[in-house]
Amino acid sequence: MIKANTTLLTLERFKEISPDDIIYAEVTNPKGMGNAGGIMIYVLHEDFFILYISNIEDDEKLFYKVEEFFENNICNSRSKMDTDNQIFQFIGGGLGTSSYKHKEVHLEIEDGFFIYKEEDKNYQIFCSVEEVFHNSVQMLQNS
Repeated sequence: MIKANTTLLTLERFKEISPDDIIYAEVTNPKGMGNAGGIMIYVLHEDFFILYISNIEDDEKLFYKVEEFFENNICNSRSKMDTDNQIFQFIGGGLGTSSYKHKEVHLEIEDGFFIYKEEDKNYQIFCSVEEVFHNSVQMLQNS
């Protein structure tokens, strides 16, 4: 099982991330429960598996850029969008957290975490809090 290396997300790093490399992400409202104002983005680029994290308290401009990016690129948005060109699926979250996965990614559900399999490798993905995991699982199973 491969675990992500965690590093701080900056605006410069965010601009360098290819959307196709994003497997799973969460953005939590500043008034949300658990990871209030938090950002988590799991990225797989070549053989590098990275969990980028940040918080609105670290960089407010970054937080709103990330939030806007995901809202503008989800294929099942509440508003009408061109779903062929949208690359992320909203998979719930709850408690003020929005969770997303790349629409081409299949996440396997394990006991308390997700697994993303690519070739012969298993990548472990944790949600910010247990309730977000359970809500995301429920939405994935119903989609």
